[in-house]
Amino acid sequence: MIAEILCIGTELLIGDIVNTNAAYISKRLSEHGFDVLYHSVCGDNKIRLEQTVNHAFSRADLVITTGGLGPTYDDISLELCAKALGLSCHVDEAVVKQLEEYFAKTGRVMTENNLKQAVVPDTATVFLNSFGTAPGIAVEKNGKHLVMLPGPPREMKPMLEEQVLPYLSRFTDHVLFSSNVNIIGMGESTVEEKLYNLMTASQNPTLAPYVNDGEVRVRVTGSGKDLDEAKRIVAETVETVKDTLGKVVYDVDSPSVQHSLVNRVGAQRHDHAHNTAHNTGYHSVRQADHRADVGHHQAHACTHNDRADGAEHIGKHIDRAFDLGVQRLQLIQFGVLLFGVLGTD
Repeated sequence: MIAEILCIGTELLIGDIVNTNAAYISKRLSEHGFDVLYHSVCGDNKIRLEQTVNHAFSRADLVITTGGLGPTYDDISLELCAKALGLSCHVDEAVVKQLEEYFAKTGRVMTENNLKQAVVPDTATVFLNSFGTAPGIAVEKNGKHLVMLPGPPREMKPMLEEQVLPYLSRFTDHVLFSSNVNIIGMGESTVEEKLYNLMTASQNPTLAPYVNDGEVRVRVTGSGKDLDEAKRIVAETVETVKDTLGKVVYDVDSPSVQHSLVNRVGAQRHDHAHNTAHNTGYHSVRQADHRADVGHHQAHACTHNDRADGAEHIGKHIDRAFDLGVQRLQLIQFGVLLFGVLGTD
């Protein structure tokens, strides 16, 4: 089933709020076997929103919207989506009751405009909101499916997880699973060249390389009738990728090389320290960021010298920094030394 995610709100377009909803919903829908092919964002404008909604239904079987379900005049999502599908609406008394209970519990007066949130399409499945006021809804008409969710992530996420995904499960017969192979020391173009035949020949799973924060990752995504089958399909290809690329693969599904390094050190139950020469301490700080994961980062030192008059001087400088700097700070069992040459190019 082809899906489109439509996030509604002018605040998204002008950059006041980062659109995290689209990424979260995409990941969860993909894992449940839906083909998320489109993302759209539209402001709180009736003409443009009506055009965007109609366009979404012209190319997708499932449209999931977030935002625009609140009580104010510019919350127009439900009105426009109902119009696009030709749906009539009514006041849902269960929603009214929940609204009254919500305001009584919070000790606030419920203004009349809040009843706008109780208006739902006649044929809708209603998802009550446990963390706010605006309910979600799901409707189906002429083979098209519409799911509308509140915009705030703290309301949207539990509604999606607890109500919407179980509702949508009947519309898909497979699941997806992805793993990322972490690569350092080899560029994206070289990775693609080495894996080209595998990438172009494999239909399930699929492989795609991408660059991420100083490294390359190969995403391997498999489809199966259940999660166990999808994981097995992916695992087999991950091993093929690792065998093909060799030592440049440093981990699988790691958030960063620093994270993997610290975890390995922690697993060996060593104290560790590191020295960074000829840079600004970036790696030193990043590795220190992970110290809480294993509790073994005891000390680090950062040294710098502007001279670049040959490897001999650099080697002496590094040796002196490590021997006199780190070892004076603390008795250590394990050290990591990072260095590079500064220049104007």
